[in-house]
Amino acid sequence: MNKSIFFVVVLLLTSISTFSQTITIGSGNFVNTTTSSSPINIWYRRTVCQMVYTATEINAGGMTAAGNINKLGFNIYQAPIYDMPGYTIRIKHTTANNANNNFGTAGWTIVKNAFTYSPIEGGFDMLVFDTTFAWNGIDNIVVQICWSQVQPTYNASGQLFVINNANNGYRYRWTDAAGSSCGETPNTNLNYKPQIRLVFDTITVWNGSVNTNWFNANNWSAGVPDRQMDARIPVAAPNFPVLTALGSCEEFILEGTFTNTSTGDLQVYSHFTNNGTYNDNGGIMTFKGKVNSSFNNNNPTHLHNLVIDKFASVSLTTNQEVRVVNELK
Repeated sequence: MNKSIFFVVVLLLTSISTFSQTITIGSGNFVNTTTSSSPINIWYRRTVCQMVYTATEINAGGMTAAGNINKLGFNIYQAPIYDMPGYTIRIKHTTANNANNNFGTAGWTIVKNAFTYSPIEGGFDMLVFDTTFAWNGIDNIVVQICWSQVQPTYNASGQLFVINNANNGYRYRWTDAAGSSCGETPNTNLNYKPQIRLVFDTITVWNGSVNTNWFNANNWSAGVPDRQMDARIPVAAPNFPVLTALGSCEEFILEGTFTNTSTGDLQVYSHFTNNGTYNDNGGIMTFKGKVNSSFNNNNPTHLHNLVIDKFASVSLTTNQEVRVVNELK
């Protein structure tokens, strides 16, 4: 449905920016079976599991210095059919290279408090931490996942993409008994571990040192942004970005100038803050994802095509004119 819309809203502008750099560990098309353990498998009704990711793997993914991890996600092939109550994530440093042995009870940071998890299949399902984990940039990390008894019963479902041939890469204990597995110790090893995506609270900032190409990594301080990575366009740059195809970011912070061409589609997964100049030459602006978003507008914004494609809400927080020519659904 196409609409012609013109509106002016005056509200108090509030915006909280979070900055991120995303790394992915693992690739390929191997998945756990429907009856083998993983951090989302419910063949048994509750599980505790551990997996190690080395500093070498983190460095290879693009994070070469210490930083705070604020999100984690697994690449989900098939979601379990029932929710997972009491789902809890802990992380700590380790010198171990795999999950061959237990890691004890001390030194863990509970990064995600117990909640009811409903995994979403079709890519990396990112979970926002309640407490960030301060990676020291040197040691390996071990991730522990646990949850409480799934209701109403077990099911042969819950598959994610794994790193195959990872010797003792994954350690787990599972049971159908009532209660929670979060106080229990894993006792069985498998030779794979989940592919994982980690988000660090740093930022990729446009520098425009090469040209106007959004997709040229050298134009950014930390590489081309993706759906888990914030993008900031500063006030000054030798070249400002021009989007000619599908581009994505988590939060889009515009202070300088940005141009969306007729073939461009800017997909924003959280917030959009416009303190600069947004030139729309007939492209698409899309709000996506499953977290609430805000459109914070300090300068006039004219959008040719606006798409709201979310599992959550988009709120307008602005003190300037916003004009939308076509609202596409």
